[in-house]
Amino acid sequence: MRGAMAIADEVLIQPVEAAAPSRPRIWLRLAAGFVLGLVLVGGAAAAGLYAWDQSYEARVLPGVTAAGVNLAGMDRAQATAALDQAYQSVTSGTVVLQTPDGDLSVPYSQFGRRVDTAAMADAALRAGRDGTMAERALGQLRLALTGTNIEPNLLFDERALAAAVAAALHPFERAPIDAQVVASPTGPSFLASRTGRGYDSAAASAAALAIVNRLDAPAEARVLTPAVDIVPARNDANAQAEVNAALFAADRMDTKLIVAFRGQEWKFKAARIRKWIHFADEGTGTVRPMVNLTAITKALKPIAKDVKRPPLSAAFFRARGRVVGVAASRDGLRLDVTATAAAVAQAIADRGRGVASAPVKVQVEKVPPKVTTEEAQKKGPLMQRLGMWKTWFPVSERNFFGANIWLPARIIDKTVLYPGQRFEWWSALGPVTSSRGFGPGGFIAGNHTEPTGALGGGMCSSSTTL
Repeated sequence: MRGAMAIADEVLIQPVEAAAPSRPRIWLRLAAGFVLGLVLVGGAAAAGLYAWDQSYEARVLPGVTAAGVNLAGMDRAQATAALDQAYQSVTSGTVVLQTPDGDLSVPYSQFGRRVDTAAMADAALRAGRDGTMAERALGQLRLALTGTNIEPNLLFDERALAAAVAAALHPFERAPIDAQVVASPTGPSFLASRTGRGYDSAAASAAALAIVNRLDAPAEARVLTPAVDIVPARNDANAQAEVNAALFAADRMDTKLIVAFRGQEWKFKAARIRKWIHFADEGTGTVRPMVNLTAITKALKPIAKDVKRPPLSAAFFRARGRVVGVAASRDGLRLDVTATAAAVAQAIADRGRGVASAPVKVQVEKVPPKVTTEEAQKKGPLMQRLGMWKTWFPVSERNFFGANIWLPARIIDKTVLYPGQRFEWWSALGPVTSSRGFGPGGFIAGNHTEPTGALGGGMCSSSTTL
């Protein structure tokens, strides 16, 4: 056992040969050191860029320009003011409208032509500050090395431009005047027309827009604006033709006219009809020959007398004091002046249009009687005699041999009163004249007697007896 142990001890203490150092481990150390260096450098760079960015807080970074102006280091207000100054000429120009009547000016300020400098200042402040920290770092580095230019944004109101152009041209515009046909005592005539003048403001504003829409538009944007003639709706030739047509129509109207009724005719000569015609506007803007209805109405008065027929009331036939029949009533007639005058006027007007007219028929209207046949037939059977009497009187010169007594009795004989009607002696008798047979005689009035021959004297006996 000792020997074995000795061998084991011997083995355990036997010296071992040292191993050679490993080369890959050195490279790893070098790589780690390089990476650590980069990290340190990057961190230092990032810290530097962060400090750089913070030093331009709310200010434009270096390398940013606009309109040839270096905006670096400016805040928003400073950048806006600098850009306003740079683009001042954009708002100070004028559109010049060249017309035959002279030039008209429309300042750029009227339609708000300007550059949006506030938006440009905002864009300048955002330059180099977009993205992550790394992207911002690279962007700011590139910005510092190569720079960037902010493009302008031109603004203006197109509607305001069109309105300003139209408003400027309006005083030079002239409305056309139509020829006017007028009536005069000697006939129709006309007032001369006038050609109007206008401008195509839409075309002018479009031409101006094409110029002012460029940033490099000149201080005076000159636009050629020709005038446009506006022809009147009724020129002198049209008006003269209307006058001639009216005169020709009037010549055809003033010819002889016949008015007829039941075989009767009334003639109106051309000279008289000519006085009924005048010229006036019929409401359409055209002067035409017109007929005076009032004059026609006056001219119809003689016809009205000839046409008139009084109505006849129904009468009762009596035998021995009793009603045995009825005499038929008859409607009266009278001239319908309004309708006849309108018919005459229409016939005359038709002649002016070339329509030949036949004799004009008189228009009449019926006049009903006080008692119609139907009414008498209903009331006749209800009538009864109330009494009868005889009056005796001496025939002498005091009552014109009796005529002044029996003549009134004969006139009022067979007078019929329908229920409710009042009898009036003098209305029923009518005028007391010698032509009707009345003569001189004694006249009795109340308690006074006048025997010296008053006309109709003596008829008191008739009235008193009745």
